[in-house]
Amino acid sequence: MKTILFVMVSLVFLSGCFSIRTLPEHSPEFQSAQPDSPIDISNIDGSDYRKKLEARLHSRQDKELYSKVLPYLKDDAERIEFLSLPSFSQRQSWIQSKKLWTRAQSSDEQQAVEAGDIAIGMTGDLVRRSWGEPVNIEGSGNPLYRNERWKYIRNISSASGFKPQKRFVYFEAGRVAGWETEN
Repeated sequence: MKTILFVMVSLVFLSGCFSIRTLPEHSPEFQSAQPDSPIDISNIDGSDYRKKLEARLHSRQDKELYSKVLPYLKDDAERIEFLSLPSFSQRQSWIQSKKLWTRAQSSDEQQAVEAGDIAIGMTGDLVRRSWGEPVNIEGSGNPLYRNERWKYIRNISSASGFKPQKRFVYFEAGRVAGWETEN
């Protein structure tokens, strides 16, 4: 009996703490509660704003598109411009208008690929053209941001014959940030 009384008193107390109200659609509270409402950017830097926009990507389709275009976006300003577009179709139109998929690689990157080398800022596609398919790919953090480490193993000649050499390529936002070689 005491348990039932306690539960009833608790429910009465909790119902007094919470109230449900319906907001009119034109009210500021309703607008700020919407997922696509503008983010207040006062007193935050560009990377904070970009992170807030990235957090608003909810559908798998939006996340996949962002992950694909991320290596081709030049900087935070361009990422923010892309992420600020409200719909998937507007983002696709923006990609077409910027000719994002056909942006020419720098001549340095093209020369590196032709020489079988890599360079800072290269996309994964260019690294694959230069060095081939990696043996292993490890991701770091959220896969959306394409922070990865690619592992390559190749045989190099030495005075005592061929020996394996490991090479690691580090990617940030889908672009080469650095690499290292282990003998």
